[in-house]
Amino acid sequence: MISLGLLTLRQRRFAVAAITAIAALASVVIVVLNHMVAATPPDLVGARPWLAYGDLTWEVLYFPTGFGALVAVFVGAPLVSREYENRTHVLAWSQDVRPRRWLAGHVLFLAGLAVLLSVLLSLLTIDLLGTLEHVLGARYPIDPFDAESFDASVPVMLGHTVFGFALGLAFSVLTRNTLLAMGLTLVGFVGTRMFAAVVLREHYLPPIRTWRADSPEPYIPQVPADGRRVDSGVEFVNGVRGHFAEFQTADRLGTFQLIETGLFLLVAAGLLGFAFWWVGRLRRI
Repeated sequence: MISLGLLTLRQRRFAVAAITAIAALASVVIVVLNHMVAATPPDLVGARPWLAYGDLTWEVLYFPTGFGALVAVFVGAPLVSREYENRTHVLAWSQDVRPRRWLAGHVLFLAGLAVLLSVLLSLLTIDLLGTLEHVLGARYPIDPFDAESFDASVPVMLGHTVFGFALGLAFSVLTRNTLLAMGLTLVGFVGTRMFAAVVLREHYLPPIRTWRADSPEPYIPQVPADGRRVDSGVEFVNGVRGHFAEFQTADRLGTFQLIETGLFLLVAAGLLGFAFWWVGRLRRI
């Protein structure tokens, strides 16, 4: 297996160098920005445009998500298809190295490297989020369920990266066409991530439901400031008009992140299983 790892490094040296360089550059940007945010006096926060929503700081928080997409499209998707297009699979899958053994060496090395780099980016992003929360305080509260904070979790980042790699690999062995595999992987990765974030994430656990009767007093929000609203509206209970709210609370965040990680790892395991099963069926010529 060590020899296969060295072979993988030699064959995939450009991909390894590229994702390592991208992760290193992203890490430097996050660290530098973290120091800039930390050095900003509280009374100047409003005068720094890179501290506002939608500007540089918040775009940087999406670096881990972007890195997962790069791994999926440029590492997982070309892995087998490029061997077929270049006809190098005939030599690579010799009598001494069976296709599944060859694939296992590549998967362990490349996916392992991608996971290590993604964990590094996740830890740096979490540190930046902590600095932002300290500097911005209550003026610019960070929603823990928003993608930039939710996805920065180490388990979630790991699950997304492994899923992306497995998705790209599955399309690679299925299509044996690099451009087609890359396109399908990008659409599948982005679509699945958006579906999880927009549709599934709020419902990993049944939401908390509250109801408050209407009164002449000013309306008091039922959803906590750090919670995520799922639904709300007017509702009559025993003929009394009032407002209901369904929401998730911040103390559930860790549980939600573990649930999402488990879901993505489960799907990734299925995709990897399919890829290994299918590659054993491929013709070597």
